[in-house]
Amino acid sequence: MKRGWCCLLTGWLMGAVSLVSGVEMTADAVTEQLAARIPETLQRECWFGDQRPFSDRTWWAEQAKRPEAVKLIAAAEKLLASPLPVPTDDLYLEFSRNGNRSRYQNVRINLEKNVTVVAAAWCLTGDPRYRDRLEAALRVFLAAKSWVLPAHDRGNRIWKGETISIDLVSALLSWRLAVVSRTVEGTLDPALIQDLNRQIRARVLTPFLEMLEGKRKADSWLTARTNWNAVCLAGVTGAALALESDFDVRARIVAGAVRLIAYSLQGFGADGYCFEGVGYWNYGYGHNLRFALLVYRATDGSVNLMEHPAMRAAGRYGEAIQMSGGVVPAFADCGLNTRVSEVLCSWRDFLTGSTAGDGEPFWMDGQLPMVALTPVVRSVRVEGGEGKDGDPAFSWFPSGGVAVLRPAAGERFAAAIKGGSNHEPHNHNDVGSYVVMIDNVPMLFDPGSEVYTRRTFSKDRYQSGLLNSFGHPVPVVDGKLQRDGRGTDCRTSEAEEEDGVFRWRTELQPAYGDPCIRSLERLFTLERRPERIVVCDRGKFSRALSFETALIAPVEFQKIASDTVEVRNSGKVLHIKITASGPFELIPTEIKEDSPTRQRVFRLGIRLLKPAKNPEIRTEFLVGN
Repeated sequence: MKRGWCCLLTGWLMGAVSLVSGVEMTADAVTEQLAARIPETLQRECWFGDQRPFSDRTWWAEQAKRPEAVKLIAAAEKLLASPLPVPTDDLYLEFSRNGNRSRYQNVRINLEKNVTVVAAAWCLTGDPRYRDRLEAALRVFLAAKSWVLPAHDRGNRIWKGETISIDLVSALLSWRLAVVSRTVEGTLDPALIQDLNRQIRARVLTPFLEMLEGKRKADSWLTARTNWNAVCLAGVTGAALALESDFDVRARIVAGAVRLIAYSLQGFGADGYCFEGVGYWNYGYGHNLRFALLVYRATDGSVNLMEHPAMRAAGRYGEAIQMSGGVVPAFADCGLNTRVSEVLCSWRDFLTGSTAGDGEPFWMDGQLPMVALTPVVRSVRVEGGEGKDGDPAFSWFPSGGVAVLRPAAGERFAAAIKGGSNHEPHNHNDVGSYVVMIDNVPMLFDPGSEVYTRRTFSKDRYQSGLLNSFGHPVPVVDGKLQRDGRGTDCRTSEAEEEDGVFRWRTELQPAYGDPCIRSLERLFTLERRPERIVVCDRGKFSRALSFETALIAPVEFQKIASDTVEVRNSGKVLHIKITASGPFELIPTEIKEDSPTRQRVFRLGIRLLKPAKNPEIRTEFLVGN
């Protein structure tokens, strides 16, 4: 049986450029139709979910009996035991001084928990200690010069009061604060709530409406084909639905957001592939889902973003990208321990009609506004509901050149390999990278993302050994690493499985851009019976060039013969036999960069001793135990 060259879903209908309320955008037939329904279907009253206001003490008493509520109250007690975190001006300005993002962001995240967690504890218990802490935390936010992250405030212009802009965190903060305001209305200082609502409008809702109407220069995320578009639109929409009492204004905001959400959907491959990596699928597509749920429930099910083919295609990525045991390849800016969110998959299934719409509400992260969002769903399939396409042993994403191989019964190897290009959102220079696992244990891997600093999103991005091609299992030619940018798309000429043998073949030459490289082919083969993986790199050069390839592992390589090394990890053993067109040397290196997981990264260079015009290096992987 042959499998391959089949997209998970066809592309979506796109039209010409149009002008929508002052924002130039690519017309999208589906979102245009959905937006047109908003004025007639949007609830007339402000909406913030199934959550009840503080005054409904019977409802909150019932919620207090839930296990999630008990955990939330315990978390609130821990917060009260520590001083209130204050993200000071000095912390804000640190990014502009030395590029450090973490110190301010950590304090800011903690302050936000002091709002959302403590607000929920106040509603659940009525304990005035929580009310007092909530008021204090809100006042810190109201006194802040900026609600955006310092990394998103170029020249500190927002902090200086020179301009207003919306970013990921200010949009989501406005949503959370709006829900908190509605929930605790009448229980806090009225002047504080009045100021809170005023600032939500001034910092987020009014600027967004003015951008829609062409009265203000549009932030770039409005038309960005990245997670920014989905996240910011979800935040703005959630805040508007909860807070904006003027129906016409609320309807204009929601309809404009429905039109603009087309951009983030264009950022996925036509087959649903997420170029930004699995972590950003959770984050970006997760907010596509949050946005879709907000609109679906605020229109009583009349407007469902899942009518968009791209929304459905991107949803299938969640299962299709997994190798085995829930492990995913850490391609692009993805953390090594990232897993696909089951909650998001249940929301997706709810919107596609694949799960029933009843059951107990789910309190995501124990944070108050998420109770407002979450539909009551249960993970039970509905007869006739949409199934999940794709082969159980093989997923192929043509748009990203990515293949995922899962073990069948009795097999131990799982693998993923990436073609694509080095001109992708959250790109790593990794054309040809791959991951190999034994029994769900990574043996050879892609090292994933680094801790974000100013360097990460600057011209110096690829100085990082985790982001450049030196930190990936790909060739080095004439001492040169892969380049980034346009023109680096590899050409995958084969990606199919037949009779238990999977072959993936791609041309890597565009990733190097050296005119002396006439061809640089990588062939990845996985045989299921008996189990074996072979990676072969072949070059055709106009003159003799130095040539090496590499292996990347989470543990040190052990040399057991002149042509054989092994990797031992968590009781599993991988044997690697090396053959080449000429004598070679092995060059072990530890890549020392700041990984979010503190995972050590070891590189084994396999370098030919002499330059060659037609080099070849072949590595064969076998289960060693």
